[in-house]
Amino acid sequence: MRIKITHCGVCHSDIHLCTGDWGAFAQFPQTSGHEIVGIVEAKGDHVTHLEEGQRVGVGWYRESCRTCELCLGGRESTCADSVPTAAGGNKGGFAEAIVVPSDFAFRIPDGLASEHAAPLFCGGITVYSPLVDFNAVGKRVGVVGIGGLGSMAIQFAKCVAGGPLRAHCV
Repeated sequence: MRIKITHCGVCHSDIHLCTGDWGAFAQFPQTSGHEIVGIVEAKGDHVTHLEEGQRVGVGWYRESCRTCELCLGGRESTCADSVPTAAGGNKGGFAEAIVVPSDFAFRIPDGLASEHAAPLFCGGITVYSPLVDFNAVGKRVGVVGIGGLGSMAIQFAKCVAGGPLRAHCV
């Protein structure tokens, strides 16, 4: 599907790509950006879960092998053959548009502003995944460091783990 990009967050990984810190992984010319929000411009006939004109987001990965045990188990991000959105010669979110398979694009709820949604596709999923993977529901959660990722982790933890503020979670 083709997505017209409207917003893209800046992650420290983008800086590493632009400055060549990751060697051959950062191929120049480099178009960084993997916290992408945009509008579906075109989709294939078999795409049924998203519609043209719908707002979606794309994160660090844009493709995987789809056949290994990890992919079949819903863990495409750990697939040895996963394809990054904005590295290894791929053009990322600071472009005008991007083409990705529809299952690597995720619908964004209407009540969530695009500029707030973009960072959720990198830092957000980075801190949310362990809460789900380690079944944090009803458990105490420790967060080391309260920077950008840490502040998101605290917000997710109070929603996932429960507690008196759970009623305020969206």
